Amino acid sequence: MRIGSIFDVDVNISIILVVLIAVAILLGSGVEIATIFFVFLIHETAHVLVAKALKMKVCEIELLPFGGAVRIESVFELNPINEIYIAIAGPGANIILLLGYSALHNMGFVTISDNDIFAKANLILAGFNLLPALPLDGGRVLRAILSREIGMKKATNVAAYGGLVLALFLAMTGIYALYLSIINLNFFLLSGFLAYSAFKEKRTISYILMRDITFKRD
Repeated sequence: MRIGSIFDVDVNISIILVVLIAVAILLGSGVEIATIFFVFLIHETAHVLVAKALKMKVCEIELLPFGGAVRIESVFELNPINEIYIAIAGPGANIILLLGYSALHNMGFVTISDNDIFAKANLILAGFNLLPALPLDGGRVLRAILSREIGMKKATNVAAYGGLVLALFLAMTGIYALYLSIINLNFFLLSGFLAYSAFKEKRTISYILMRDITFKRD
């Protein structure tokens, strides 16, 4: 569902995310969900700005329950340097927001508590996305580095397997939490999302390579 545009790029939001936001508002967590939504949007916008600076065509930003995705029409994956620049832009933006927020706290303009949602959202989003596993930004950086030595397809497989290992770890953490009588479905939902996205990356790379071969032949 389209909710607007940023820098001439359409911003779409998942219907599931809309439902989750509505439920959070009804439960009295409207401020928290709005803060998290803002942090996610800044993260994805940073990807867009770097892609545009590299003269790439960005189709849309899609906001999902566990993050977001920037649809770039240009095949940036085949240029390792470009992929690294675009990948680190998101976590970099969150780190800059966190440092700026800390600076305002040191100057006495804001008060940061132990449960400050803005600081925690930026820290978690940056830290989690830097893990070396596709489809996370850290996985894209890992693929870009490995592709120079073992090729794009093998590098994608390695980074995608990292995503599957992370998905398995989250699922096992959720099971252990159940053993301790702690119910947190986020572990299982995030695990499923990562596993699906990792398999999707493995399928997509074959299409990207074929598209590149066709382009060079033409």
